[in-house]
Amino acid sequence: MDCGLRGIGDPGCNARVKLEKSESLLNRIEKSQENVTWNDLKTTEQKILRDAGWEEWSFNFADQIAGGVRNATFLEDLPLYVAELIIASGIGFLGPAILPPVLGSQYLDCKTDGKCDAAQYLGMMYRNASGTADSLTPRPGIDDIAGGGLSFWNSLDALNPGKYVVVDASKLQQLKAVLDNNPIGHITVSPATLQELQAWAATRGSGIVHGFTQELLNALVSILKK
Repeated sequence: MDCGLRGIGDPGCNARVKLEKSESLLNRIEKSQENVTWNDLKTTEQKILRDAGWEEWSFNFADQIAGGVRNATFLEDLPLYVAELIIASGIGFLGPAILPPVLGSQYLDCKTDGKCDAAQYLGMMYRNASGTADSLTPRPGIDDIAGGGLSFWNSLDALNPGKYVVVDASKLQQLKAVLDNNPIGHITVSPATLQELQAWAATRGSGIVHGFTQELLNALVSILKK
């Protein structure tokens, strides 16, 4: 992401760039399936993580937990003492993703019964798409099923070569972006109900720009090529 594409002085742009760099680094560490401590990191890598809110204690703590819970989906799937430690530390947990204290609360929706599900994802999202209205509209019969929606990713690493769009999830209003990590890094964007999703998908190829599609177009940061 280039802040220059959005204009010098764009509020929050530099912070989002730092977050994207840290997410990319953490994804590489996660894919290695190795227990990496803070001291194993290069000085430049430590700086990238510090810029996103990580410290030595939180990184080592998160990596220790991640090593034993890679198959967990929600906090409720973890041993109680581990879940309590994560919540008390302020570190967010979502599937195999461990998030820094400054961001963790954005990714968890803890109910009164103590169960925590994925909450709204507020970062940058990436999708192989041309940027047209149809490319930002779900496919009828494919994407408009229960639990479905429009697919995005939280990292460029998951994209295929070609054009892709960058969308700022924090600007979505009626739509909700959820980092479901199925597979790792996957984000699903959908409205509140299945009926709304199906009505949205029905407009693909019709020449009609649905309100949800326009919402994504309004949140579009840039169209680039990988």
